[in-house]
Amino acid sequence: MTEKEALSKAMAYCAARECSISQMHSKLVQWGVDREVSEQIISSLIQENFINEKRYAMTFASDKFRFLNWGRQKIAFALKQKGIPSGLINEAINSIDQEEYVKRLEKFISSKRKTLKGGTEYQNNIKLIRSAVNRGFEISLIREIVPLVEE
Repeated sequence: MTEKEALSKAMAYCAARECSISQMHSKLVQWGVDREVSEQIISSLIQENFINEKRYAMTFASDKFRFLNWGRQKIAFALKQKGIPSGLINEAINSIDQEEYVKRLEKFISSKRKTLKGGTEYQNNIKLIRSAVNRGFEISLIREIVPLVEE
């Protein structure tokens, strides 16, 4: 694949979906593009605004929160895994509306509570807390919603 073909393919890929620099690096390696050429292609993509990590982080955080009900911690971890700088990660997770965030957590806990069968209230609350933590919500916020009082 020539540099021009690789650039064209990379532009098409970025036009179809948001992409981080590390994801594009992986794609270019997968396509068999040399390292030097891939650096030039990525520079071109950034210059032409095909790749914008701030936009990527904001979109990623918004989508994972809105569609998958992920909490801030899980979103931050996933963005870090994708090589997004910590400043952009903080900006992205702080862009999530706090009121909506709490409502989503309450709704998640409420729907999860309906699926629990048997067990004491304490045991069920432990399960709720564990589920919410696994979704990436902060323990301090979860504890405001789910009481943990031993019987």
